[in-house]
Amino acid sequence: EPPKQALLLLVAHAPGSLLPTIRSRCRRLVLQPLAADLVDKVLGEALPDLGETERRSLVEIADGSPGRAVALAAAGGVELHAEIEDLLGQLPRLDFGKVHALADKINRAKGARDGFATLADLLDQWLGRAVKRAALGNARQSRTYLAARDRCRHLFDRQDAVNIEKKQVLLNVFSAIEQAARDG
Repeated sequence: EPPKQALLLLVAHAPGSLLPTIRSRCRRLVLQPLAADLVDKVLGEALPDLGETERRSLVEIADGSPGRAVALAAAGGVELHAEIEDLLGQLPRLDFGKVHALADKINRAKGARDGFATLADLLDQWLGRAVKRAALGNARQSRTYLAARDRCRHLFDRQDAVNIEKKQVLLNVFSAIEQAARDG
């Protein structure tokens, strides 16, 4: 048992998956992302040499998190985000020549693990936004994208756990996204 004056903070991204006995003993504190102007200010202070265009792009893709913006800046996130948007802008059919080129680029890059993790994060973000967009007008497509997001998360987790070839994981992820776009 913790001491009487103890304050324990439990962080959960999916509180519904916690045991009811734990949830019943907790008070929920929902934290919202920071406003874009605050993220911009923090990013400007943290990385003063960053160009304005890149800083604005980072603010947009950081989803209210200055720490994420800094990490994306260090990992070439703006360039990767632009490549993802270019590729996925062709849905429902993808140019798998470009997908192969991107996967090869990630494999060859210095710090390929970081590039792969950044790409996985950005693809997960894209899928999350696709789920939300589809939920506004097409429940079936929303479910399809949600299933694709779950599949992609599983593939990324398996790659990390058992060291599967990164290129093959990326090809499977992009195939799952393409299939979701066609099925929706």
